[in-house]
Amino acid sequence: MDTSLPQLLNTLEATYPRVRAWLGEERFERAAIRHLEHNPSYAWTHDACADDFSLTLNELFPDRPALLELAWIERAVDNAFVPHDPWPVMPCGLAAINWDTVHVRLAPSLVIAPATTNAADVWSALARGKPSPRGRMLAEPAGLLVWQRGYVSCLRGVDALELEAISCVQSVGSFAGLCAMLAGRVGEEDGVQRAIGLLAHWIGDELVTALQHPHQLNWGPPCRQQSPFPPAVVPPACCRRRCCSWWRVPPWRRYSWHPDAPGLKGWPR
Repeated sequence: MDTSLPQLLNTLEATYPRVRAWLGEERFERAAIRHLEHNPSYAWTHDACADDFSLTLNELFPDRPALLELAWIERAVDNAFVPHDPWPVMPCGLAAINWDTVHVRLAPSLVIAPATTNAADVWSALARGKPSPRGRMLAEPAGLLVWQRGYVSCLRGVDALELEAISCVQSVGSFAGLCAMLAGRVGEEDGVQRAIGLLAHWIGDELVTALQHPHQLNWGPPCRQQSPFPPAVVPPACCRRRCCSWWRVPPWRRYSWHPDAPGLKGWPR
């Protein structure tokens, strides 16, 4: 027997505690062993063994579709801390933006998925220590959002139209493209109003990390860690994790190192 099996089982139990509580310890252990036997670990960390566990559950329990979505939620919530989210956009200063050309950048930690069951309600009840409802199919297709907000993983259910709108922003990026997509679904006037309402909701949920015009798309927003430059000066997008030579330039020269860096009066060039 593989000597690492107990450690891998512990990893699955730690990654999917609510799936284990909802499914039952005996059936969860049987599913976990089946998953580890048919999906050998491909990485040097034990965390990787938790990938695609939801597919194994779907094979073993095809009559419980809510279990598949519950496992997806657990894994997404656990992975929400892996990406490094920049600071979210604040509502102040939005009136000066040219909405015809602006691009919306969403948080890197945001992941989305369609929802056909009440798995989100099951997860919320288990997270609060309350009796969980029975799994059931939703009357209409919906969606799930998982993202990091203030160092806390968040889960929110959305309707199918908002799920499509977020997918549109992730792929197209422009606010005009979002308005065009929604106008094609609910009409031009209602589509624009819905786009404005959704954007306001996303900003309130700290899902939006940048509102940029085309000439700014090569710039990244300030990172969460303490930075040695004022908020008006932003390093290149590739430098947000301190991975290149921008950070090796002395602080008093950083403001002129990048060819597109904005000039500031009083700072040496």
